[in-house]
Amino acid sequence: MPAFFDLLKRFRKDERGVFGVIFGLIAVVLVALAGCVVDFSYMQTVRSRAQNALDSSALALQAKMSTLTDDQIKSQAQSLLVERLADSKITATVIGVTKNVNAGTLDLNATIAVPTIFVQLVGVRTLNAQLKTEVTQNSSNLEVSLALDLTGSMTELTSGSNPVTKIQALKDATHNIINLLVQDTQPPTAQTYTRMAMAPYSYGVNVSYATNTDGAHTYIGKVRGSPKGTTNITGATWKANPAVSSNVSKIAKKSSFNTQVVVTASSVSGLIAGDWLVMSGLPSGLSVTNNTPYKIQNIVTSAKTFELVGVTVSGTTNLTGVSFNKCLVASCEVTVTSASHGLNQGDQVYITGVNGMTQINNSAMTSPWTVGAVTTSTFVLTGSTGYTYGTYSSGGTAQCLEYGCADLYIPGKSYIYIPSPNCVTERTINPYQYDDTAPGTTSTLTNPVSYMYYPSRVISGWTTRAVTDSDYCVQSPIMPLTDDKSALSSAVDNFNATGSTAGHIGLAWAWYLIS
Repeated sequence: MPAFFDLLKRFRKDERGVFGVIFGLIAVVLVALAGCVVDFSYMQTVRSRAQNALDSSALALQAKMSTLTDDQIKSQAQSLLVERLADSKITATVIGVTKNVNAGTLDLNATIAVPTIFVQLVGVRTLNAQLKTEVTQNSSNLEVSLALDLTGSMTELTSGSNPVTKIQALKDATHNIINLLVQDTQPPTAQTYTRMAMAPYSYGVNVSYATNTDGAHTYIGKVRGSPKGTTNITGATWKANPAVSSNVSKIAKKSSFNTQVVVTASSVSGLIAGDWLVMSGLPSGLSVTNNTPYKIQNIVTSAKTFELVGVTVSGTTNLTGVSFNKCLVASCEVTVTSASHGLNQGDQVYITGVNGMTQINNSAMTSPWTVGAVTTSTFVLTGSTGYTYGTYSSGGTAQCLEYGCADLYIPGKSYIYIPSPNCVTERTINPYQYDDTAPGTTSTLTNPVSYMYYPSRVISGWTTRAVTDSDYCVQSPIMPLTDDKSALSSAVDNFNATGSTAGHIGLAWAWYLIS
């Protein structure tokens, strides 16, 4: 027995191998702690993957949230989350859905349970984490303008096994664009708006349109202005006003060395060098003749004489019953009075309805007068021989035949052009023809767009027929920017193909509608 007690005492005092005992006691704890780091790192990796998967699910579903219920979003988010994780060992569950269609936000909440490898030795079999994502629609206002080809070629069939007309294909495609781009919800309910404009074109574009709510609208006057119509004639004469006339008593050569014509009159009052006059009552056989305009020079008031420019005589002739009248303008052409006629030097003008001086009435618009010596209320008919005409008594109208007028005459053509009442083209004749500067105000069109002319009646060269606006002007009008999907769709349904292609005009007007 004493020996046994001695053995116990030695065992109690002997410390050899004690670390092995301690290690044996804490080994399980050390392994669990090391495994915890491994398990936590794995859990963080899985959590990052799951967060990305949840973010992707929210992005995919945000665009559809206005058409899906919360339960449908939750179910689809769950499927997308599991699919993107692609790990059957991980339990991922979408636990909450919060959406705000007006604000464009979608919130998803989820949890994941990740199985452990090492810490399960101490009873922890899974590690759990909470996930949250929020997606907000980041959009801006959208304005789209379409240039749509409605020319005659659009009546052709498309290729393929199920051909349709190109115009029908265009209608179908435009309907699809309207449905895709123009959102159903607009401000103030939505944060942003989407609007669309359409510019159907052929030779030009039609700038009158109708809406379901506002009735008919015409933009012609706001972008092009009204063509110049007729102006009333209130007078026409070739004589000076006030009248300057006198009796002529003698016509003689200037001297024995100069055969220039010298005219002796009863009065030279009111005459100045450079004036023109016409004589009447002259006998035949003279180099100076009746109803011929002569320019005068070298007026001698004391002798009551003046010279005729460019005319000669061989002797002296005493006269009775001869008189002259001073002309109003050079060459004794007719001066027409018409207040605010708007004509310019060199313009073509068509005159009709004049009484008395009927010779200035044009028999056809294709043989107009050329305008000269323009003032605000008068103009001269270049080449007219008024001194052979009758005396104006009343009436008459003058119609300009230039660009911007209600009728357009092109020399060499046997028909008259008229402006379309609805269609216009791009700018062509002002400094802003290559930009989108606004036309100006309705009362002052400083930068108007251009008229679209077409022959009003073909006379020769083509098959004789009456021409209407619908032959040239595309009948589908422009649609200014709108978010009214119904109005847009209705306009598309009414598309008809006609005319020839002027694609540059369609593109210009598509730009004008959003500029």
